[in-house]
Amino acid sequence: MKHLTLLTLLVFAAPFGWGDPSQVDDSEVDVAVYSPPVLLKGANPKYPSKALSRGVEGSVTMHYMVDPQGKTYDIEIVGGTGDRSLEKAAIRAAKKYRYDPAKFQGKPIDAGASARVSFAFRDQKFLAKKFARLFTKFQSAAQENSQSDMKLLLSELDDLEIISFYESAIAQLMKATYAMSVDDSEAVRRAYGAALSLNKDHNFFTDAQTRSFMLALMQAEVATGHIRAALDTWSELDLVLTDEQLRSKLLAQTAKLQSVLAGNEAISVNGTINAGYSFVYKLANPSFALSKVAGRLAETKLFCEKGRVAFPVAEDVVYRVEKDLGICTLVLVGDPKTTFQIVDGA
Repeated sequence: MKHLTLLTLLVFAAPFGWGDPSQVDDSEVDVAVYSPPVLLKGANPKYPSKALSRGVEGSVTMHYMVDPQGKTYDIEIVGGTGDRSLEKAAIRAAKKYRYDPAKFQGKPIDAGASARVSFAFRDQKFLAKKFARLFTKFQSAAQENSQSDMKLLLSELDDLEIISFYESAIAQLMKATYAMSVDDSEAVRRAYGAALSLNKDHNFFTDAQTRSFMLALMQAEVATGHIRAALDTWSELDLVLTDEQLRSKLLAQTAKLQSVLAGNEAISVNGTINAGYSFVYKLANPSFALSKVAGRLAETKLFCEKGRVAFPVAEDVVYRVEKDLGICTLVLVGDPKTTFQIVDGA
C-alpha cells in the first residue's frame, strides 16, 4: 500500500485537500489548548409546507465547518429520516447559525461542529392505520420466527411513507428484530442506533426497553468493529444499568476494548453505503486504508475534534491523520449498496 499523510490541522492548511508531508508539524499538541465552537445564535428552521401538509415529521443530522468569524459553511447531511424537504429546511437554518469560533492557542480557527434538527408537531405516539396493520402482522411473524414473512413485510415497509417519529422508531425496531434473527450485526447496529437516537428526543421506550436496546447496540458495535462507538454506548449504558452482574461482565469487555485502542491494533470493518449515500465510522487509530471496494466511493470526509478534511477516495492507500486533530469520524460517500473494507490502523 502507498502511504500518505493528511495535513488536517486547519490552522496550517486549507479546509480541503491533500497535505504536503514535508510541511507537517509532528509536535504533540495538548487537546486542552483547543476550545471547540460554541453556538451563540441558532435559527429555528421553517417547517416545510409540503411536509406539513402530508403530516410528515422527521429529523436531520448535519456536520459542518465553523470559520474564524463564527459562520457555518460546507454543511453536510449525515443522518436523519430522509425527507428531502426537511433536509433543505435544516440546511437553510444552519447557514444562519452563528458561533463563538473554535480557538487554538488563543487564536480563532476553522473547526468542525454538528447539529440535529427535529421537525415535529405531534405529542403522542402516532401510527397511521396502514402502518399499524403492517406492524401487527410483523409482530405475529416475529413471534413465529418466520424470517420469510418478516422480510416480505419489511419490503412492504420500504414502500410505505413514514410520517411520524414514532413510526420511524418502530420501523427501526422491526428492522433490528429481523436483523437479529438472521445474525446480521451490521443491520442490528444501524437499526438500534437509529431507534435510540429518536428515543433521546421523544422518550418512546421504557427505561427497561432502552437498556435492552442499548445493550444490543453495544454488542453489535463490538461485533462489527466499531470500537469507539461501543465505548460511547457503554458510557451511556453504564449510567442506567441496574444489573450488577451484567455490569461486571461489560466492564471486563470494555477493558478489552480499551486495550485494543491503547495497543493501536489494526481493526477491519466491513461497510455498505445505505440511506443518505454515506457510511459513518469513528476511527480507533490515527491511520486507515480502504480496500475491497465493490461499487463507487466518491469521497472521504473526516470530521474531527479540531477540524475537517475531505479528499478523493483511493483504494489501498494508507492515510495518516495528525494526532493534533484528536478523535476523528470517517464519513464515506458513494453510490447505494457499494461495499468496502476499512482497515483501521493500517
